[in-house]
Amino acid sequence: MEYRIKQEQLIVAASKQILKSTCLFYRFKDNTTELPIPNGCGILIKQNENYYIFSNAHVLADEYLAKTFIMLGNGEIMTIGGQYFYNEAPSNGGRNKDPIDVTIVKLCKQSIDGLTKCGYDFLDVSNILTNYSISKNDNIMVAGYPNDSIKINNQYKTLIAKPFIFKTKPSLNNLSKLGFHKDFHFVAKYSKNNLFDIGTGKKKVGTKPHGLSGSGFWLLKINSLGYYTPLLIGIFSTYLENRALLVSTKVDIFIEVIKYKINCPN
Repeated sequence: MEYRIKQEQLIVAASKQILKSTCLFYRFKDNTTELPIPNGCGILIKQNENYYIFSNAHVLADEYLAKTFIMLGNGEIMTIGGQYFYNEAPSNGGRNKDPIDVTIVKLCKQSIDGLTKCGYDFLDVSNILTNYSISKNDNIMVAGYPNDSIKINNQYKTLIAKPFIFKTKPSLNNLSKLGFHKDFHFVAKYSKNNLFDIGTGKKKVGTKPHGLSGSGFWLLKINSLGYYTPLLIGIFSTYLENRALLVSTKVDIFIEVIKYKINCPN
């Protein structure tokens, strides 16, 4: 029992760090301005004096380009302003056939100020891990806001977002035939009907992870004080329900886009 409580405390502490940099997005349904609906997540990044959002193209680009926003409180909303960089969708199948699915927003000052005002923290690039070779014994954490965890009260026009947090293990299965190559993706196990509840120590049925798109894949490393240090290694993009797997795009791709596309002098 004591070990379980210790593990729970470590996981909760790590998740609090992660959620500070995990932004929840909304959009209006069918071009109305009624109560918003959730539209995925993004990770807030700081590199030197530049500020970014890492997310999926199916969350922030395509039909949702410049239509996705955050809630500032008191009924105010703010669209995500800045320079958008995203990969084109495949011509044969669109985003459903896109294994990369990347969007990076280089944020404008107004967006930076708005996100900071909401209490978000920007993750420094020193907490990003690239060129990592994953091991079957690694601990992976995913924390974000799936659609099922967001309660909408149409009568009182309120939204309550409850984060969903779980720790899992990597899957080393070869998914290249599905378009997910190990050089570009990390994969983690997600047995929805057999999750471990860190609060009760019992098994539970988890939520479908729709809405977690754009959340981080975090490698948990034990630091010198015995706590987990979460390191960002990927951005979640795809749920393979029939295989009970979550697929992320390696954060290396995002860093390469910044280096060679966004900040390239030529």
